[in-house]
Amino acid sequence: IMHEGGARPVPYALLSSVFVLSACSGLRPAPNYLPRQNPLLRAANASTAASSPGTDLKNPARIWQDEVVYFIFTDRFVNGNRSNDYNVQPNEPWAYHGGDLDGVIQKLDYIKGLGATAIWLTPVVDNRDDAFVADFGNGRKQEIWGYHGYWFKDFYKVDEHLGDMRKLQELTRLAHQKGIKVLLDIVVNHTDYDHPFAQQKADKNSKYHGWFNHYGVIKNWDDQWWVENGELAELPDLNQNNPETASYLIDSMKFWAKESGADGFRIDTVKHVPRSFWKTFNSEMRRAEGNDFLLLGEIYTPSPEFQAPYLREGMHSAFDFPLYYAIKESFGQSGSMRRLADVFSKDHLYPDANLLSPFIDNHDVPRFVSEVKDRPIDRLKLSLAFIMTIRGLPMMYYGTETALAGGADPDNRRDMNFGQNPGVTTHVQIFTNLRKQHRALRRGKQLEMWQDDQVYGFTRLTEVANEEVIAFFNNSSQPQTRQVSMRAESPLKNGGQFVNVFDNNNQLTVQNGKVTVTIPPMDFVIYRAR
Repeated sequence: IMHEGGARPVPYALLSSVFVLSACSGLRPAPNYLPRQNPLLRAANASTAASSPGTDLKNPARIWQDEVVYFIFTDRFVNGNRSNDYNVQPNEPWAYHGGDLDGVIQKLDYIKGLGATAIWLTPVVDNRDDAFVADFGNGRKQEIWGYHGYWFKDFYKVDEHLGDMRKLQELTRLAHQKGIKVLLDIVVNHTDYDHPFAQQKADKNSKYHGWFNHYGVIKNWDDQWWVENGELAELPDLNQNNPETASYLIDSMKFWAKESGADGFRIDTVKHVPRSFWKTFNSEMRRAEGNDFLLLGEIYTPSPEFQAPYLREGMHSAFDFPLYYAIKESFGQSGSMRRLADVFSKDHLYPDANLLSPFIDNHDVPRFVSEVKDRPIDRLKLSLAFIMTIRGLPMMYYGTETALAGGADPDNRRDMNFGQNPGVTTHVQIFTNLRKQHRALRRGKQLEMWQDDQVYGFTRLTEVANEEVIAFFNNSSQPQTRQVSMRAESPLKNGGQFVNVFDNNNQLTVQNGKVTVTIPPMDFVIYRAR
């Protein structure tokens, strides 16, 4: 199979019942490179009659479970407008690098070509201009600029490094025209140290004294009171229990939702803010923007028991950190695949686990490929295939589709490397497309079929007759064969057949209520009911 990309063809090999895509190491594609459709992508298109609800944002048949989120670290993505390059130092990892909203606009076709249907932007709210010196979790103080966007200096202004409100509105409008939803990143836990309110917080005669907590940095991370009331990285910690503070924060976020035309919020530092505030915030945002306006929280925890209560109180969704840790251990380090089963067994704690957002890396953790000791590309592809086929709305960090490396913050926020590792990029395209084409992979009930140390398998079933997809993943260096019992909920009985989604000649037949599945080493197999 020949796939043309850049200046010369790239060979791909189709191995066993699924595929391994490898790129010619000498390829040096143009910056706007995006692999063209290859036969496997066409096979994913043609493998089922089930169709995606499409790109129409007003189509009531399109719900958040249908989306694939692409997370853009705006300052490190594309510098589309040199006129706003204030304090830009591309060689300093803690400084601004020049990425902006114009750069995102220029890459909307690239994002659509990946198969992403929603983008999450790091905060666009105005941030501090000068360096800030503090301990950012590594035990030593250092200088850092607000290039990431999480230190708000003005809650009603777009940061000048990124553009202005007109540019943000233009980005949202153009994204919507391409069928792409937009999530804005918001922070209500703290302000920038130089925020005008924060500069008055020490004055007990100022009303803003009561707008902040005054307990110093977090002294006990195992005590939720300290997590909510202590300062994160020495940043001024807002007191959401003050009604004036709470009203100001809620009103400012209503402003951003209305003015930007965004489709939802990614909400930062959720666990650092009292749950009583989130109840009010969620209710107010739903009342102002409707239930379709997504409230997606960052609740940094390995515990479903800790995370679930926030979603029972009105937040739609959260990033699936518990599953992230399990994926990192099982796929990244060949730990037991039973870790995945342990996390899925807690899905009943959530009001709707189908709205959780699985991921394999983000801007707060090292890049997946940099934490893998062996076969990083194989493990990356295996993990990507997994998050694209399980329940939830998958989130992919910019650069994951190019196998961008990076250690701990800020190394995990390197400038985007378009065109590198095109085999991984095509792998992403294939799976975003496969997910769109199979309703069962977007909305189907997920039921476990198998778990052991090397293999994990599940089925996705919808209410549509005979709509079933089964998937099995092998994290070992040897092929694995398992005889697996069908779920009682399956519409396929003895004699029924499954067809490999990438190879119609590769079939499984149900015999005595079971199927026999062989999974290649460090690989997966996916079948659909005939």
